Amino acid sequence: MRHLASQPGKLPKTVKHPWPRFESIDSRQNSFDRSLLNPVCNCPGALVWSGRGGRSKYAHNFDSNNFGPRAGFAWRVAKQWVVRGGGAIVYVGQYDQATPLVANIGFSIRGDFVSPDGGRTAALILRNGLPPIPPPTQADLVPGFGAVPIGQSPQLCVQFFEPDHRPVPYLETFNLNIQRTLTHNMVFEIGYLATLGHKLTAPGTRSINQAPLDRIGPGNAQVRRPFPQYADVRVIAPTVGNSNYHGVNFRIDKRYFAGLHFNANYTWAKLIDDVESRDELGGNAGDNAFANQYDRRADRGLSGNHIGQRIIGSVVWELPVGKDKPVNVQNLILKQIGAAGPPACSSRSARALRSALSRTTPRAFILRLLRSAPTLPARIGATPTGAPTCSARRFSTGVYSSRPSSSPSAPWGERSASGRGLSSGISRF
Repeated sequence: MRHLASQPGKLPKTVKHPWPRFESIDSRQNSFDRSLLNPVCNCPGALVWSGRGGRSKYAHNFDSNNFGPRAGFAWRVAKQWVVRGGGAIVYVGQYDQATPLVANIGFSIRGDFVSPDGGRTAALILRNGLPPIPPPTQADLVPGFGAVPIGQSPQLCVQFFEPDHRPVPYLETFNLNIQRTLTHNMVFEIGYLATLGHKLTAPGTRSINQAPLDRIGPGNAQVRRPFPQYADVRVIAPTVGNSNYHGVNFRIDKRYFAGLHFNANYTWAKLIDDVESRDELGGNAGDNAFANQYDRRADRGLSGNHIGQRIIGSVVWELPVGKDKPVNVQNLILKQIGAAGPPACSSRSARALRSALSRTTPRAFILRLLRSAPTLPARIGATPTGAPTCSARRFSTGVYSSRPSSSPSAPWGERSASGRGLSSGISRF
């Protein structure tokens, strides 16, 4: 994601590119150096700026060794047996979402105020107002910007991309399937599938300013942090995650024949990971809560997206009822659905359907439709004896020039045998 900032204090614009994020105006994108001595507190950990002091303009390094092979095979072991398999290495995006408003200490105004003793003392008193937070100038873009001496209440939370050795996340995926033909149109399959995730991006940020467990105790906890000169130090979108998915799938598939098609799948699987994905079921709504940054094994367990068992299937059945079907039932609904042309212009069929629909019970409705079938046209264009007709022709251009009857007493659909009178009758139905 390319990062463009027009001037200090204004929001940056972003343009998608395949290279790492950078700020191209005046090199105000911040980063962080864990080992650089901070002149304010004389302790490790200081801000650095992309494109300044001989550093690259990019937020982090390029990862250029991403080789993504794919391979597959199919082997017919015997007449009714086939084995298929394949594997691939697939790379995912640098970040798990857009990154327009991060690493912006050099062109934003922000203050973070922390209680010095874990909440027993207020970080600030509102009646005294907020502490002053001046906007950064060119002179402020130095390693000691935002830091305070050890023991004082810090105000700045540093967020940065890991500048070195940041990899691109990737997946290793495999599958192996054994297929057996049961009949000429039915096949059964059992398959193994796996997806292993490495160096996955964790959503949100990860704090690296957590006090070690052996140093937690009464008193000022801030001075026990690795970087006490800052309220917090967080890595943006850290690539520290791992996942593994293993599953067995059973499938039966019947190709369409004699009006029937169906398939069914049953999957038994397990998904384990040590980072949450964005919008994970039961997750933290876009952020990742690490139990202990010093012990990543504590976060490993069943994923929130784990689904142990899953059954899914579908059926398509062409009913053997209707014209030219094994059950040759002649009724109004099947005729109207199966008609392959303009509807009959007889008003009797419309009135019959309208009358049937006005009945209360579904059973009575179906019986009336079946009983009315002998009086209905046997095909499009034919009319029953005594029914009003449109014309001897299937299509007459005269229907667009004749004026309909203006008699208000004519029944709907019979006001005229042509033109808008017929159209009016059909539309009112």
